[in-house]
Amino acid sequence: MSSDENSTPNRDKRLSILFYESFRRRVRQLPISFYLILAIIAALLLGVTGFTDLDNPRKLAFSLTLFVIFFGAVIYRALIDAADIYRDYHRKNVTLLSDVMERDGFSRQLREKTGSPHGSDVRDTDA
Repeated sequence: MSSDENSTPNRDKRLSILFYESFRRRVRQLPISFYLILAIIAALLLGVTGFTDLDNPRKLAFSLTLFVIFFGAVIYRALIDAADIYRDYHRKNVTLLSDVMERDGFSRQLREKTGSPHGSDVRDTDA
């Protein structure tokens, strides 16, 4: 056997490991909202059977209870995500504003353009 024939199985094994590791990393990077969308679709498809037999009130009540609990959890998670997005936006906005205002030349040029002496208030006192 030549060395080329021996290296092919090892190469295929390394390639499959590389694809597997890449897939694992990609799945870890997916946000929780992706999984919630899949769960919503699954809940809707599986929950349809609870509403087909309207003569059985217990089955209907059970299905409605499951839907309320599930979608309540989804809404709760959406509110947490919205709060995280707002906090991240606010933090970046404050950081950007402070970085811009702390520049040496920018603050001086802004004072000169607005006519504000040494950072005092820019109100019109004649009005």
